[in-house]
Amino acid sequence: MYKYLLTLVGCLAIGVLTAQQPNESSDKVKSLADEIVKLTENQKTALMKDLQSIKQKLDSKQINEEQAQRAIQEINATYASKLQEALLHKLDDLNGAIEEMTEIEIADLEEMAEMAEIPEAPEAPEAPEFPEAPEAPEPPDAEGKGFNFDFDFDDDDDDDDSDDNDKARNIKNWKKKGRKNRGEDRTTSQFVFAVGLNNLVSNNDLSTFDNADIKLANSRFYEWGLSWKTRLIKTSPFLQFKYGVSVNYNNLRPTNNRYFVAQDVSTNGSSITTLENYSTQLVKNPYFRMIHWAVPMHLEFDFSKTKNKDGNIVVKSQKGLRVGAGGYVGLMSRTKQILESTNEQGQKFDQVIRGGYNTNDFVYGVSGYIGYKEMSLYAKYNLNPTFTSNPIDQQNVSVGLRFDFQ
Repeated sequence: MYKYLLTLVGCLAIGVLTAQQPNESSDKVKSLADEIVKLTENQKTALMKDLQSIKQKLDSKQINEEQAQRAIQEINATYASKLQEALLHKLDDLNGAIEEMTEIEIADLEEMAEMAEIPEAPEAPEAPEFPEAPEAPEPPDAEGKGFNFDFDFDDDDDDDDSDDNDKARNIKNWKKKGRKNRGEDRTTSQFVFAVGLNNLVSNNDLSTFDNADIKLANSRFYEWGLSWKTRLIKTSPFLQFKYGVSVNYNNLRPTNNRYFVAQDVSTNGSSITTLENYSTQLVKNPYFRMIHWAVPMHLEFDFSKTKNKDGNIVVKSQKGLRVGAGGYVGLMSRTKQILESTNEQGQKFDQVIRGGYNTNDFVYGVSGYIGYKEMSLYAKYNLNPTFTSNPIDQQNVSVGLRFDFQ
């Protein structure tokens, strides 16, 4: 820092000392510049003495190299701080004097310009007209036997455009062929969407899937999320491990103007969830919605064929029949029930009841699918009961279509 300050002050002093004409302001500037130079020189002399003293102590083994370096850093910092503090006041005075001198010089120049009479410049004479230069003859042909006359009336630009189009077409075809022959990465990703029918079965009896308590046609499930699959065989898509994350909406629509109610059955706070008749006529069947996040995992058997291109095995999945088997684990996010009814004035209104239905917080089950290319038939079955304290276990079952967009 000390060197930078010294360089700045030196440059400023040299510029000031070369001022054009002496006056009161310029004398003041020169005086301040001399003081600044003198101040910096004194600080530099004192610093050199202290550094020389440290060097003598180091040579006489009074201090080691580490102590000497630490002492030099402390001295440099001390002198830089002292010099900076001393220069601040001088530099402020110097700047003021320079501004004053500059204003005086500018005023003198403006006065001289007003007194001077500058004649108008005469108009420049018009440039003489020269005859046009004759066109240069065509250069001789390669054999040197005369001039080469081109009688091709086609547009050269069209030829260039045609060549460019041919090149672009060849590059496009080459890239397309390269992609076709390259195959896919060993791990790929997909966007998953599934939709279908949803219902409850009692005591793991699948024959109760279409029961009278829930209207099957209007009880639907929705699932969407992201999945990844990794080939377990490097050169074949036959066996793959598929995993991901998804959000699931499972809807139930009770029949006969009934809705889900949580009822206390003991003094210790335990309750069960049952279907009860609503006090007034509902406009539509209630929506009972369960939302949970899940991590599905499947082993997928992909019967897509591999190809051999120029001695390389090209692997691409989801080009034929696919079968997947596995399961899922997840957490219940929330439950709610939507009731649509009318009041005494005949006005429609919605009532939304959130939570409090004794649903299991933890969800797990089995699932599978079979399909062709992106689309497949999909089924999933919760192994744990939907409600925690009911005397009859009821499991959620979903059947529908699944789409894996790769």
